[in-house]
Amino acid sequence: MQSVLIKKAGLPIGRWLGFFWGEGGRMKIKFMLSTIFMMIFSVVSLTHANTEILGITWGDSKLVTFDPYSGNIIQEHLQLNPNESFRGLAYDSNHDNLYASSQGNGNLYSINPKTLEITFIGKFDKIGDVTSLTYDPNTDTLYAAAGGKIHKVNVNNAELTTISEELAPCLNSLSYNDKDGQFYAYVVDESGSWDSPYKSRLVRINPIDATMTTLFETPYHTILGLAKIPDQNVFITWINWDSHFYGEVKLNTQKIFPLGNKDPVGVNSNAIIYKNFYVGSTTIIDAISEFFLKLIRKMRKWAGDFISIDGI
Repeated sequence: MQSVLIKKAGLPIGRWLGFFWGEGGRMKIKFMLSTIFMMIFSVVSLTHANTEILGITWGDSKLVTFDPYSGNIIQEHLQLNPNESFRGLAYDSNHDNLYASSQGNGNLYSINPKTLEITFIGKFDKIGDVTSLTYDPNTDTLYAAAGGKIHKVNVNNAELTTISEELAPCLNSLSYNDKDGQFYAYVVDESGSWDSPYKSRLVRINPIDATMTTLFETPYHTILGLAKIPDQNVFITWINWDSHFYGEVKLNTQKIFPLGNKDPVGVNSNAIIYKNFYVGSTTIIDAISEFFLKLIRKMRKWAGDFISIDGI
């Protein structure tokens, strides 16, 4: 049967058919397909895998997913109130819920990430601007940094319960670390311009007794946001220096590595978190984009499993 097909197909095509139809042909086909899939999806992964950050733009208050390494928006999800500037964003993984807080008027909102329904919860107490939000899944608690202190947030009415003394004149970018169960944040002695001589310091805070430990001083004054990468001692941050860019904060080496340009994205506050959950979209184009991104991830996983099963 093989020789007949080769003769009918002609020599060039016949050789290909003979190669795949002969001994071990099924394995060769699997190997070729798996290789193609892995090449395609490895390239895609350089752009999307493990680099999706959810944030709120400062200028027009849009909820967006972006890639901090390339400095590009991946998807726009929702238009929040453009008359408010949002500094706090946290994800409640136990109940699949987002929380966002605005500067100045101190409003706290909940957002259903699937339906994008926004619910006004309440106003924070008059204790100064809430600079950032974070969520501890182990205690099922939302926390806020405000007035140099840490507070527990009542997600039903936005009431704050203070759990620390003043830790620093300026405390921001509060972020829960899933690897050690501690809070991380930036502190700086005085507010000021980007070239201020006062530099921000990265600190670790024990959520039980609020003891604070300084880890290292950064080279920057204006550095905001600590989006924790799961299962790694790495955060994504935003830096205002002689240019505006995102950075990768590595705890193990106490180094900050510059990434993509911030300007095409427009997210330049504490309102950034790692996105490893589904967020809907108000536009058909973005919904289709999200669908294909999910499909790509599944196909990449399938390609990896495919190779593993065949022992290649």
